Amino acid sequence: MIDLNKLSVFGRTDNFSLAKAYLITTNPFYAILSQQCGEIKDENVKTITIKGDNGTLYIAYAPSWFNSLKIEEGAEALKHVLSHLILGHVDNSRFFDEVRIEVAQDLAVNSHLNKEHLPKGFLHPDDFNLPLGKSTMEYYALLPENVKKPENSDNHKQMKSDTSGVKLQKQIRNMVQTANNKSGKKGAGNFSGGAAICLSNLLKQPELHWTVILKRYLARAFNVYKKTTWKRPNKRFGEYIKGYKKIQHMDVFIGMDESGSIDNTDWVSLMSEIEGIYKTGLSDITLCKFTGEVEKIIKYTGINDEVSSRFNGGTLFQPVFDEAENYNPDLLIMFTDGFNFDGKCTYSKPQNVLWVLTSNGKLSSKFDNFGDVIKIKKQEDYFDQDLTW
Repeated sequence: MIDLNKLSVFGRTDNFSLAKAYLITTNPFYAILSQQCGEIKDENVKTITIKGDNGTLYIAYAPSWFNSLKIEEGAEALKHVLSHLILGHVDNSRFFDEVRIEVAQDLAVNSHLNKEHLPKGFLHPDDFNLPLGKSTMEYYALLPENVKKPENSDNHKQMKSDTSGVKLQKQIRNMVQTANNKSGKKGAGNFSGGAAICLSNLLKQPELHWTVILKRYLARAFNVYKKTTWKRPNKRFGEYIKGYKKIQHMDVFIGMDESGSIDNTDWVSLMSEIEGIYKTGLSDITLCKFTGEVEKIIKYTGINDEVSSRFNGGTLFQPVFDEAENYNPDLLIMFTDGFNFDGKCTYSKPQNVLWVLTSNGKLSSKFDNFGDVIKIKKQEDYFDQDLTW
């Protein structure tokens, strides 16, 4: 049993400080998360909220309201606003009915907190006879359209940040990972369902999108050479001697698996990247459409009916490698699901092969000695289900 009379934070005995001290002993994850936020005392907030200013996140609260709470209630109020942060609710209620989405967000948060310690006015799924562990959008769909929110609940109208999108995601991810590591991975809440997935995604190391990896790989594959030109004076001898201009160029050969197992969404994604490469004007691109054999060779000059035409059949890779030998490209990209690759194909420059596997593709050790592999992944929500940043 914790002796609340002995709690203090550096000599401070106000309820806000005592609530943070209480979290240190009962839930270190939230305690450390709260320590990474600034503190704003503002009676205009009425209750409590979380906001961002100049790249810093703050817990803003009305001292008179917070001092009226029991220590356990204050600690639960801190967990409440910090959970809004974890679930991506900061500045994220646009395009929805204002009151209804705020109540849905509160239910998604309080579903995982101690109902007995919630401050008065903080809504819980039990208040609406709704199940626990649902996401914000699930609660939003279940709530009546004319739902009311108590005035003494947390303040969502000021729950905003001047940082948004990817930067805010990265900031929150770093805060959550720090709290998780320093707390010994204890006390990260009793999340379930979509909220558990959200927290789990925040604790993962972020992965680069496959298109970013592709662009970095392409950048390394470029050939760079110098071309003499009168337009650029020679740095050493001046305008009477030709200067040099750097030229980047790359010959790209792309094997397009046309078997029926290729997802159309992945195919469109890759074609979009190919078009982007082509528009830089730095690459000559040759498409090799194949099934069990080479179906068609196309000099790529943009998306047209010839490029968009699709074939069906089995999958054999050696015919593509044989064809690539004739072109001697700087980079060979193989777009496929990889299911029939046995690792026994031959190619004179396996180190210049990049496999782009579809989202349902099969990774295996057979690719280990045959170039590099990246896999298309479906976009996942890192935060609360159905609420995107």
